[in-house]
Amino acid sequence: MEDKQTCWYNTETRKSFRTEAALDSILENFRGCSAIVCYNDEVAIRVITHLKKRNIDVPGEMAVVSFDNSQYSELAPVHITSLSHETQNLGELAAELMLRLLQGERCQSEVVPWSLEEKESG
Repeated sequence: MEDKQTCWYNTETRKSFRTEAALDSILENFRGCSAIVCYNDEVAIRVITHLKKRNIDVPGEMAVVSFDNSQYSELAPVHITSLSHETQNLGELAAELMLRLLQGERCQSEVVPWSLEEKESG
């Protein structure tokens, strides 16, 4: 994958990502691609909405998938195929590990498996 086909998204760039011009520029970098993987469902809904405005069929011409399987995945014009941690609450797991560390217990990183929630966009 070429670097130009990677779009970095962070707190500082979040507002600019909402403009039509920014989305056009980003999508131009994905010309020739058949899929976009988004940081989360919030980003994916913006991408899908913008693709639809440009008469690009999702998922026919461009598949869009994301992470977190939030309520946004159901609110998009095309329901978003999304990866989720199923029933595992990552915040709760992180808090439990932190509390154990603070109590002097030894802790290890934990691997939480992803589950693909296949919907319409992918």
